[in-house]
Amino acid sequence: MKVITSRDNPDIVSGIHNYCDKWCQRCEMTRRCAVYAMEEAEVHDAGDGDADNEVFWGKIAESLTSAMEMLRDMADQAGVDLDAVDWEAEKERQGASQREVHAHPLVRSAQEYMSGVEKWFDALETRASTGHLDVNPSLDELLLKDMIDVIIWYHTVIPTKLSRAVWNVVEGNEEFFSEDESDAQGSAKVALICIERSMAAWWRILGLFPDCSGQIKKFLMQLDRLRRETDKAVPLARSFQRPGFDFLPAR
Repeated sequence: MKVITSRDNPDIVSGIHNYCDKWCQRCEMTRRCAVYAMEEAEVHDAGDGDADNEVFWGKIAESLTSAMEMLRDMADQAGVDLDAVDWEAEKERQGASQREVHAHPLVRSAQEYMSGVEKWFDALETRASTGHLDVNPSLDELLLKDMIDVIIWYHTVIPTKLSRAVWNVVEGNEEFFSEDESDAQGSAKVALICIERSMAAWWRILGLFPDCSGQIKKFLMQLDRLRRETDKAVPLARSFQRPGFDFLPAR
């Protein structure tokens, strides 16, 4: 798979995919995203039916080559000799860091929200199928679908982005970034965007299910707490400039 860059397409913004919400179907910046372009090219190249196995595995091999080149570049920039790394010790250290990330209150709160949303929708589906769901007679089905799409999409993105932000802090990766541009800040900013869009979506459907209003309000409180704690944990997140979304890098 050929890596697409701004040299191939002047509209492409380098790194735009690093700080997005991964919702390509709802994104207005796909024309500037190399990852989206490559995925579209793969779909086009697949043709009709299953792709030929030889072609498929050939693309996988090309992807591995691209991945290894990227890793070598990152290691060179960080002054790390990959051949000299004690991988057993590194595995143990990373395991300890991962446990610290999972135990972080911000990550735990985000995962609790994710789990709660999944249980709520399972219960909602059960009640709807058995006719025990009280629905506002003025329910706008199109609005409901759009808001549920927002909630469902972001409920998994929030813990993922917050885990990445916390991971960077735990790992001390901030030395690879400038003071005003860190991966922790960028990841936290995406999490904040997802949190606030989710709050707006829950608010829009609050009146649609009268007997569920208590639980929906709890979700709103959870998200508001997450929003506040993220602002405290990564105070410069909101000022982070996401390539393509918040500014266009100079050519």
